[in-house]
This record gives sequence, C-alpha cells and structure tokens, in this order.
Amino acid sequence: MARYLFSILTIFCVQSAFAQNAKIDSLKALLPKTQGGARADLCLELAIELYGIDNHTCLAFAKESMNIATHVGDSLRMVKSGKVVGVVLRRLEKYDSAITIGLYLEKIAHRNFFNSEIHGDVLNGLGLGYVFLSRYDQALSCLQKAHSAYVKNDVQDGVYTALNNIGLIYYKLRNPELALTYYKKSLNVWNSYNHSTSTNINLLTNISLCYTSIDSLKEARDILLPVLERCPSECSDFEFTSALFTSGNIWYESDSLQKAENEFLRSY
Repeated sequence: MARYLFSILTIFCVQSAFAQNAKIDSLKALLPKTQGGARADLCLELAIELYGIDNHTCLAFAKESMNIATHVGDSLRMVKSGKVVGVVLRRLEKYDSAITIGLYLEKIAHRNFFNSEIHGDVLNGLGLGYVFLSRYDQALSCLQKAHSAYVKNDVQDGVYTALNNIGLIYYKLRNPELALTYYKKSLNVWNSYNHSTSTNINLLTNISLCYTSIDSLKEARDILLPVLERCPSECSDFEFTSALFTSGNIWYESDSLQKAENEFLRSY
C-alpha cells in the first residue's frame, strides 16, 4: 500500500513536450563547443531536461557533469550534479548506488560548509535511498537532519518535503497517528508558501490513508473529497489511481464492499 504514497513528476501536455524536445536538441548542439565548467553545467542542464523522458541518457549526462566537476576540483558543481545522479539512480531502482553517491556528497557538502539548502537536499536524497531499502532508522536520521537544515535556511519547499517524507516513514512503520502528525505539518507548510491556492493531491491522499488506518472514516472521506473532485481532469493518472485506491480502502473499512470493489477495480 505504501508505494502509493510517493509523489511523481507532473505529466506535461503535448505542446510542452515539443518545446522540451526542441530545448534538448539546442542544448546538445552546444556540446561540441563547450569544455570545462561550462560543459559540466550544460551536461547538468541536459540531464534535468531528460529526466522522465530518457532516464538512462539523463544519468549519463549527470555522471559526465559530475566527472568534469571532479576533474576540475569544483566541489559545488560536484554536489549539484551528484544530486541529479542520485535522483535518477533512485528512479531506476538502483538504491544501493544512490546511497553510495549520497554518502559521498554529504561528506563534500559538510567539508566545504555548503549552505543549509544544499546540505538539506543531499540529506533528503540520502534519506529517500534508505527509505526504499526499508532502512528506516538511517532514513529517519537523514530526513530529520534535512528538515533542520531547511528550517535553518528558511527553505519552505524543503521543509514541506522533509516533513512529508518523515510522515511516509512512520506510515510504513505502521504508526499512522504519528505519520498523520507529520503529514499535517507538511500540509500547513505547503498551504503557507502556496498561499492555499493549490491542492496537494498526493499529500491529501496520504492524510486520507492515515485517517482510514485509524478508523476515522468521516475525516478520511472529507480530506479525500477535493482530490476526487479534481481528478481525473486536474491530476495525473498516478494521482487518480492512488485516490481511487484510497477511496476503496475507505469503503472497505465502512463495510460497503460493493462500493469498495468498484473503486478498487477502477484503480486497477
């Protein structure tokens, strides 16, 4: 069940895809003309553009960027490109390799006294690597440090992300009450820096699942309602699938088995 709690990238429309492909082509055309730090930056930009489109090529460019930065001794560029390497490795389910990269980057960030935002990003990525391998003690330690780093530098989206990921750990540890506490804190931060103008579909779904786990079914339905109202027209397929799955759980716990079956089948 917990696998449904992870966020994914927004799916772009066809027009955006064409624009993105054009940008990728233009960036690739610049490659023969660049070297040194400029090439490292270009490779990193290409990796970011390719993420979710061609993750293996994305990884190759991110690694090239990191290798160039290592060769010229640019620690900041090493960490920036290494963060992308870690993200793609996790996407490709190479979690041990992602952790190895994360530990290496954390040492560099610590040694060079990089700012709290950069250090927080490294720790957050490392924590997620541990989450995927069910090494929850290590994951929690990293994510708590990431949260502290983000708070220190007033990085609101980082604070939101760290709190959300800590909530995920407690949910996977079958402590929905504590998970709910962190999810609510995360939602408060989200609403604060988004001025409550947008709905975080994945986070609301996570909160609804927690309410379902503690048999607060009315609260679970109420929190999921705005998600179901916005999906599928305003959410991704993944988000809609997760919302239907959660709705099925609510009906199942309410002993409305036919409604539960219908939602589970729609999710399937």
